[in-house]
Amino acid sequence: MWIYPGYKIKQISDISKFNDEFARMIGYRIPDEYFYGEDRCGLFNSKGKLVGSFVLVKRNKLRSLEQIPGYIPPSNPNEWCEFTGYMLTCNNSIVRFLFTVYLVNRVLQSGCKYFVYSYPVSQVGLGEYYSRGNPIRLYRGKPKHLVGHTADMESEAVEVLTKAGIVRIFNARTVKVLKQTWREMVNG
Repeated sequence: MWIYPGYKIKQISDISKFNDEFARMIGYRIPDEYFYGEDRCGLFNSKGKLVGSFVLVKRNKLRSLEQIPGYIPPSNPNEWCEFTGYMLTCNNSIVRFLFTVYLVNRVLQSGCKYFVYSYPVSQVGLGEYYSRGNPIRLYRGKPKHLVGHTADMESEAVEVLTKAGIVRIFNARTVKVLKQTWREMVNG
């Protein structure tokens, strides 16, 4: 397995493949154009299958915010970033840890203060995962229809984390990974 930084994904077809995997995960397809020029990262296994990803979107129009009915843009848009496309299905705890270290490093170097994201409210486990970072909930409910959304979109939670919140999630994740790695080493 290896990490393939997104800035090397230059072909439109590669972005499309990246987006295909994300669409399978979330149930709808975000237009490929949304990912152009953004900080993308993919983790691929030895067979070339995408097993981890994230995208940091730095632009004035952030989909997670735009789907809030009555949305008013932040007064300081250059401090905001959308964290999206996150997926990590790799089972190797060391690779998972290294991928997470890379993700946190990209966040810390992003120049942004606030990281907005959304997730279906039915994914309670994902909400619990993000809660480790003490996010601020901006919205919970039916999202405003955006390009790519399906007609039957379920309710979404839109939240924002600071860099410190992302580091708190990383620390909690690190403890879990270290315990899992120790068990793997002990049990062979």
